[in-house]
Amino acid sequence: MIHPDTADTQPSPLPRQQSTIEKISPYLRLSYLALYMGAGFSIMDLIFDIAMVMEFSNTNRVHFAKATLVSICLNQFFQLYNVVFQYYKRGKRIMLREMLFVLTFVKPGVDVYRVVTKQKQAVNAVVSPKTEMLIMKPTELCMECIPGAIIQSMDPAMLLRIRGVNIEKIRERRRSSLGGLTT
Repeated sequence: MIHPDTADTQPSPLPRQQSTIEKISPYLRLSYLALYMGAGFSIMDLIFDIAMVMEFSNTNRVHFAKATLVSICLNQFFQLYNVVFQYYKRGKRIMLREMLFVLTFVKPGVDVYRVVTKQKQAVNAVVSPKTEMLIMKPTELCMECIPGAIIQSMDPAMLLRIRGVNIEKIRERRRSSLGGLTT
Protein backbone atom coordinates (compact mmCIF):
# COMPACT_ATOMS: atom_id res chain seq x y z
CA MET A 1 0.00 0.00 0.00
CA ILE A 2 1.27 3.50 -0.89
CA HIS A 3 1.54 5.98 1.91
CA PRO A 4 -0.50 9.16 1.15
CA ASP A 5 2.45 11.47 1.91
CA THR A 6 4.73 9.79 -0.63
CA ALA A 7 2.13 9.23 -3.35
CA ASP A 8 2.73 12.64 -4.97
CA THR A 9 6.50 12.50 -4.89
CA GLN A 10 8.35 10.86 -7.71
CA PRO A 11 10.66 7.99 -7.01
CA SER A 12 14.33 8.77 -7.00
CA PRO A 13 15.78 8.40 -10.48
CA LEU A 14 17.76 5.27 -11.15
CA PRO A 15 21.41 5.69 -11.99
CA ARG A 16 21.74 6.27 -15.72
CA GLN A 17 22.68 3.13 -17.58
CA GLN A 18 25.41 3.53 -20.17
CA SER A 19 24.54 2.22 -23.58
CA THR A 20 26.74 -0.39 -25.16
CA ILE A 21 28.20 2.17 -27.56
CA GLU A 22 29.20 4.51 -24.71
CA LYS A 23 31.06 1.67 -22.97
CA ILE A 24 33.26 1.01 -26.01
CA SER A 25 36.61 2.76 -26.03
CA PRO A 26 37.41 5.10 -28.94
CA TYR A 27 40.13 2.73 -30.16
CA LEU A 28 37.69 -0.17 -30.26
CA ARG A 29 35.20 1.99 -32.18
CA LEU A 30 37.91 2.69 -34.76
CA SER A 31 38.65 -1.00 -35.09
CA TYR A 32 34.94 -1.69 -35.64
CA LEU A 33 34.89 1.04 -38.26
CA ALA A 34 37.88 -0.57 -39.94
CA LEU A 35 36.12 -3.94 -39.97
CA TYR A 36 32.98 -2.48 -41.53
CA MET A 37 35.05 -0.55 -44.08
CA GLY A 38 36.91 -3.74 -44.96
CA ALA A 39 33.65 -5.57 -45.54
CA GLY A 40 32.38 -2.68 -47.64
CA PHE A 41 35.56 -2.63 -49.72
CA SER A 42 35.25 -6.38 -50.22
CA ILE A 43 31.74 -5.99 -51.64
CA MET A 44 32.80 -2.97 -53.72
CA ASP A 45 35.72 -4.96 -55.13
CA LEU A 46 33.31 -7.61 -56.32
CA ILE A 47 31.11 -4.97 -57.96
CA PHE A 48 34.15 -3.55 -59.77
CA ASP A 49 35.21 -7.03 -60.86
CA ILE A 50 31.79 -7.62 -62.38
CA ALA A 51 32.02 -4.23 -64.12
CA MET A 52 35.42 -5.25 -65.51
CA VAL A 53 33.96 -8.52 -66.81
CA MET A 54 31.33 -6.49 -68.64
CA GLU A 55 33.97 -4.06 -69.95
CA PHE A 56 36.17 -6.91 -71.18
CA SER A 57 33.21 -8.64 -72.83
CA ASN A 58 32.00 -5.47 -74.56
CA THR A 59 35.45 -4.73 -75.99
CA ASN A 60 36.09 -8.27 -77.31
CA ARG A 61 38.74 -9.12 -74.72
CA VAL A 62 36.89 -12.26 -73.74
CA HIS A 63 39.95 -14.08 -72.36
CA PHE A 64 40.33 -11.36 -69.69
CA ALA A 65 36.60 -11.60 -68.90
CA LYS A 66 36.82 -15.36 -68.54
CA ALA A 67 39.90 -15.13 -66.30
CA THR A 68 38.15 -12.63 -64.03
CA LEU A 69 35.07 -14.85 -63.87
CA VAL A 70 37.23 -17.84 -62.99
CA SER A 71 38.78 -15.94 -60.08
CA ILE A 72 35.32 -14.91 -58.81
CA CYS A 73 34.06 -18.50 -59.13
CA LEU A 74 37.13 -19.88 -57.35
CA ASN A 75 36.51 -17.46 -54.51
CA GLN A 76 32.87 -18.53 -54.28
CA PHE A 77 33.81 -22.22 -54.37
CA PHE A 78 36.35 -21.92 -51.55
CA GLN A 79 34.01 -19.77 -49.46
CA LEU A 80 31.24 -22.35 -49.90
CA TYR A 81 33.72 -25.07 -48.94
CA ASN A 82 34.59 -23.12 -45.77
CA VAL A 83 30.88 -22.70 -44.96
CA VAL A 84 30.27 -26.44 -45.32
CA PHE A 85 33.29 -27.13 -43.10
CA GLN A 86 32.09 -24.62 -40.48
CA TYR A 87 28.38 -25.48 -40.39
CA TYR A 88 28.02 -29.15 -41.35
CA LYS A 89 27.31 -30.12 -37.71
CA ARG A 90 24.72 -27.37 -37.18
CA GLY A 91 22.10 -28.61 -39.61
CA LYS A 92 21.09 -28.10 -43.20
CA ARG A 93 18.94 -25.02 -42.59
CA ILE A 94 21.76 -23.02 -40.99
CA MET A 95 24.25 -24.26 -43.57
CA LEU A 96 21.93 -23.24 -46.43
CA ARG A 97 21.47 -19.78 -44.87
CA GLU A 98 25.22 -19.33 -44.70
CA MET A 99 25.59 -20.54 -48.28
CA LEU A 100 23.02 -17.94 -49.32
CA PHE A 101 25.18 -15.27 -47.67
CA VAL A 102 28.12 -16.46 -49.77
CA LEU A 103 26.16 -16.63 -53.02
CA THR A 104 24.71 -13.14 -52.52
CA PHE A 105 28.22 -11.81 -51.78
CA VAL A 106 27.34 -10.42 -48.31
CA LYS A 107 29.33 -12.96 -46.30
CA PRO A 108 32.12 -10.47 -45.41
CA GLY A 109 29.54 -8.10 -43.91
CA VAL A 110 27.86 -10.91 -41.97
CA ASP A 111 31.20 -12.07 -40.58
CA VAL A 112 32.12 -8.53 -39.50
CA TYR A 113 28.73 -8.08 -37.81
CA ARG A 114 29.24 -11.29 -35.85
CA VAL A 115 32.70 -10.22 -34.71
CA VAL A 116 31.61 -6.67 -33.77
CA THR A 117 28.60 -7.90 -31.77
CA LYS A 118 30.92 -10.39 -30.05
CA GLN A 119 28.85 -13.44 -30.85
CA LYS A 120 30.16 -16.54 -29.16
CA GLN A 121 30.96 -19.79 -30.86
CA ALA A 122 27.71 -21.62 -31.43
CA VAL A 123 27.12 -25.15 -30.27
CA ASN A 124 28.44 -27.62 -32.85
CA ALA A 125 30.29 -24.87 -34.71
CA VAL A 126 33.81 -25.81 -35.70
CA VAL A 127 35.37 -22.37 -35.14
CA SER A 128 34.42 -19.04 -33.55
CA PRO A 129 33.03 -16.14 -35.65
CA LYS A 130 36.34 -14.29 -35.37
CA THR A 131 38.30 -17.30 -36.59
CA GLU A 132 35.78 -17.80 -39.39
CA MET A 133 36.31 -14.20 -40.52
CA LEU A 134 40.08 -14.71 -40.32
CA ILE A 135 39.71 -17.75 -42.59
CA MET A 136 37.30 -16.18 -45.08
CA LYS A 137 39.15 -12.91 -45.68
CA PRO A 138 42.49 -14.43 -46.80
CA THR A 139 40.53 -16.92 -48.92
CA GLU A 140 38.83 -14.04 -50.70
CA LEU A 141 42.08 -12.14 -51.00
CA CYS A 142 44.01 -15.07 -52.52
CA MET A 143 41.26 -16.38 -54.78
CA GLU A 144 39.64 -13.21 -56.09
CA CYS A 145 41.25 -9.87 -55.20
CA ILE A 146 44.88 -10.54 -56.08
CA PRO A 147 44.13 -12.49 -59.29
CA GLY A 148 41.65 -9.79 -60.34
CA ALA A 149 44.27 -7.09 -59.91
CA ILE A 150 46.83 -9.12 -61.85
CA ILE A 151 44.37 -9.82 -64.68
CA GLN A 152 43.39 -6.17 -64.94
CA SER A 153 47.02 -5.05 -64.90
CA MET A 154 47.89 -7.50 -67.70
CA ASP A 155 45.48 -5.77 -70.08
CA PRO A 156 47.60 -3.23 -72.01
CA ALA A 157 44.57 -1.29 -73.24
CA MET A 158 43.47 -0.78 -69.63
CA LEU A 159 46.94 0.42 -68.66
CA LEU A 160 47.01 2.89 -71.55
CA ARG A 161 43.56 4.18 -70.62
CA ILE A 162 44.73 4.72 -67.04
CA ARG A 163 47.70 6.73 -68.31
CA GLY A 164 45.41 8.89 -70.48
CA VAL A 165 46.57 7.56 -73.83
CA ASN A 166 43.93 7.67 -76.56
CA ILE A 167 43.77 4.10 -77.84
CA GLU A 168 41.76 5.00 -80.93
CA LYS A 169 44.49 7.41 -82.13
CA ILE A 170 47.08 4.63 -81.80
CA ARG A 171 44.88 2.28 -83.84
CA GLU A 172 44.35 4.96 -86.50
CA ARG A 173 48.10 5.56 -86.81
CA ARG A 174 48.74 1.83 -87.09
CA ARG A 175 46.10 1.42 -89.79
CA SER A 176 47.39 4.38 -91.78
CA SER A 177 51.03 3.25 -91.53
CA LEU A 178 50.14 -0.24 -92.76
CA GLY A 179 47.93 1.04 -95.54
CA GLY A 180 44.68 -0.20 -94.01
CA LEU A 181 45.73 -3.88 -94.02
CA THR A 182 44.90 -4.48 -90.34
CA THR A 183 41.62 -4.02 -88.59
